[in-house]
Amino acid sequence: VKDLVEPALHGTRYVLDACMRHLDTVRCVVVTSSVAALTDTGIKGKVFTEKDWNTFSNLNRNPYYYSKMLAEKEAWKYVEQKKLGEVLADLAWLEVAGKLHDASTNRPIKGGGWNLVGRARVVACELLDWGCVDVRDVAAAHLLVMQHPDAEGRHVCAAENMHCRDMSTLLIKEFAGDHPRSPYKIPTTSFDGAVGTGIMKLASYFQPGQVGQYLRTNLAKPIRFDNSKLKGYGFQFRPLKQTIVDTALDLMRWGHVPYPVAGPHAKAKAD
Repeated sequence: VKDLVEPALHGTRYVLDACMRHLDTVRCVVVTSSVAALTDTGIKGKVFTEKDWNTFSNLNRNPYYYSKMLAEKEAWKYVEQKKLGEVLADLAWLEVAGKLHDASTNRPIKGGGWNLVGRARVVACELLDWGCVDVRDVAAAHLLVMQHPDAEGRHVCAAENMHCRDMSTLLIKEFAGDHPRSPYKIPTTSFDGAVGTGIMKLASYFQPGQVGQYLRTNLAKPIRFDNSKLKGYGFQFRPLKQTIVDTALDLMRWGHVPYPVAGPHAKAKAD
């Protein structure tokens, strides 16, 4: 509670209190939420929208997701109590990838990019769909929601999903991952059948708490989101393939990952 829930709730209140003190100049507040506030697991045939709330997470199951849901609900509760009307808008985003602002890396970049190029112990492609959105699209969506005259309420900022296997195939093709001298260890063994999923779920109990919980609630359970509300404002998301390639190139540019020895990006270092 002290590590996740309390900071999420207090931080939300502190920021909104500051906005309240400057209502003469503050016309709109865009809360950066997360799709974790919508769900922590996929449901067959279900497409999650702005109307959904995460009723699965709690302090014992994916507490990080739980804190995100509570923080967003706190924001809407605050607005209702203060009778602020349409001052608040909300943006719930997926895992963020794309070009890095500096040499530091965040959790999604480490988990996705590093895992697939041999910087972590990933040996197979699990039955996981990774949902991502480009960091440049997240920034643009914030501005759009802040400025668009019809923008109000919650907005799902989710581009698309890609299977772990398809991401491996893309990286091998773009960065010569199958070259004999390739510095990468991109997984190609498929663990996306029933047996592989069972093995991965069993292995999840030997992972750190939240990592294991994430695997057990997401393996073989792809999550689908409806981003039509943002698109209705004319917003266009970058293709996920472009985002993944741009992320890999930036990891190389900042020295986290070696450049490929062959292929279309082998000369990127010289450029």
